[in-house]
Amino acid sequence: MTQNNLKKSRGNLGRLPRGKGTPNREYYRPILRVLARRGGSGRTADVLEEVYEEVQEILTEADLQPVPSGNEPCWRDTARWARDDMVKNGLLKSGSPYGTWEISEKGYQYLQDHDQDQDRV
Repeated sequence: MTQNNLKKSRGNLGRLPRGKGTPNREYYRPILRVLARRGGSGRTADVLEEVYEEVQEILTEADLQPVPSGNEPCWRDTARWARDDMVKNGLLKSGSPYGTWEISEKGYQYLQDHDQDQDRV
């Protein structure tokens, strides 16, 4: 089976059309702010709950729709992908225990350099 046929047979696995959802990068500061407030780390579910409070005003209708593979809203999936990007960029620690997100020194520095609302940290 060719690569093109494989893609056709799998169909669209639920990815939002480009531009319909909030970009990963928009989650960086909210995630970092939440982790900083929590003393540097937090359980995934707890962090995402607080991140929602920070991003709810910028979420699109598409972000609030459930992912096709379950009942979880798309924004949570996107936030997890943002976390993955942040680990790759050194903003979050890569060796954290499973289910725990931890900010790195680079993450604290990024937050200080890029967060315009310093009172929220």
